[in-house]
Amino acid sequence: MRSIASILVLFGLIATLALAGKARTVNFIRPDGQIIQVLAHDGPTSPPFYDVSVKAMGAIADGQLHPLSERFPTLEDAQGVYPFATNLTDEIDWAAAQKALNAVHTTYGGVVVFTPGKYIFNRGAMFPATAGPSDQTVLVRGHGAIIQAKTGLTGALMGRERPASQTIAVGLTGTRYHWQGIQFRGDGQTVGQIGLDLNVACYGSVRDCTFVNFDTGLSARFCLGLIVEQCKFLANRTYGPFIGGGDWTSASGANSQSNHVLLEHVRVYCSTNQTAGILVEASSGVIVNNCIIEGGQPQYCLKFDAKNSTVVKNFTVRNLHVETTATQYTLAATLPS
Repeated sequence: MRSIASILVLFGLIATLALAGKARTVNFIRPDGQIIQVLAHDGPTSPPFYDVSVKAMGAIADGQLHPLSERFPTLEDAQGVYPFATNLTDEIDWAAAQKALNAVHTTYGGVVVFTPGKYIFNRGAMFPATAGPSDQTVLVRGHGAIIQAKTGLTGALMGRERPASQTIAVGLTGTRYHWQGIQFRGDGQTVGQIGLDLNVACYGSVRDCTFVNFDTGLSARFCLGLIVEQCKFLANRTYGPFIGGGDWTSASGANSQSNHVLLEHVRVYCSTNQTAGILVEASSGVIVNNCIIEGGQPQYCLKFDAKNSTVVKNFTVRNLHVETTATQYTLAATLPS
């Protein structure tokens, strides 16, 4: 075991590395002088593996609006800590979360921790649509934390950016993303707003999460073997969970399906006239098991649509409990012609 004693400039902050071997403590010294510790884990020739607290990156999480202008007099000053910020009206909670996601993306993985609190985002905190190191595993853990969309947030609250093309997407399948214990809350009015937008992943998971007041609670495109377990979808206007293929250049129902996704013990409480409680498109081998659909009257409770993809062969529904009346069909399935 070799000793390590060095000082690095890391993520725009000063970090002192201590302890030897595979696990190290990283002391982040913030501009206000506060020292915050995170863990770094090294492989023999790999970049470090981080456990990063979003509050350690500067988040406040008190449920109030806190623009960057509260801490920084100019945008240039803010970009010294958060290089991706584009305006002093950006929320501090969002900037801290984006910094944490960026930190683990460039390593062999890690854990991003949202400690209890209510975080306000004016923009989506997203993993980039670029490949990290191979066989990367990332866990975003919430401990019951609430992530609230500021009114007017467009696009997704969290997730992974959509790739520009299927060629790029194929190169991104090596990362496993796991999301656990987070309450995602929308503004209840913005068209197209998504709680968690997952684009390209293999064998990831979403567990013990809640999605409230979005257009679509969870969108999963080209997510092979995804497990969605013990999640709640409440009062989303178009879909609760949406499982489907890519919608980027050169993607098709034959090359970007979300095959073999498992929805297990999922509860969907529909809004009145919601398009579908659960929608599965152009994906084969999807299993809906022990799920509940209730609430207001949707057009469809559960809808499978092969979108004329000849590679879609089957789907499975087991022990579905429905406590509402659909205006069209409770269960609808459109298979390849």
